Amino acid sequence: GGSGWRSEHTHQRMARAAQRTLVRGEHLLLIGSDCPVLTASHLRDAAGALQPGTAALIPTFDGGYALLGLATMQPHLFTDMPWSTADVARITLDRLAQVGVQVHLGAKVHDVDTLADLDHLPHSLRVHCATLHAAAIAPKT
Repeated sequence: GGSGWRSEHTHQRMARAAQRTLVRGEHLLLIGSDCPVLTASHLRDAAGALQPGTAALIPTFDGGYALLGLATMQPHLFTDMPWSTADVARITLDRLAQVGVQVHLGAKVHDVDTLADLDHLPHSLRVHCATLHAAAIAPKT
């Protein structure tokens, strides 16, 4: 049929998910699947900080964010954004400030966009990733 999710960009899917969730009066946490260091504690803290007129954001060291929490729809966060650049978190915070939204800002975390980013993971995750990588490239017998 028509345009499936595969033809959409990530920011379009994020905006659609935000709209669907927030229109029902629920709060929203958008999290990156490339940030294995996010914990249940991060999620609880961000969710607990969400009230009308607030948002939550956990920035990443590369300038993006690993978590964005919203209590109300903020469509300006999903349009005309230089995605995948070092400016995303800063611009997001600027745009929220411009409309008077107070932000619960979490500590920066490392996400995994490149092989070198694996060096920032806790040792236990690095060992697990190395094991998965070795299994993936091992010759099939």
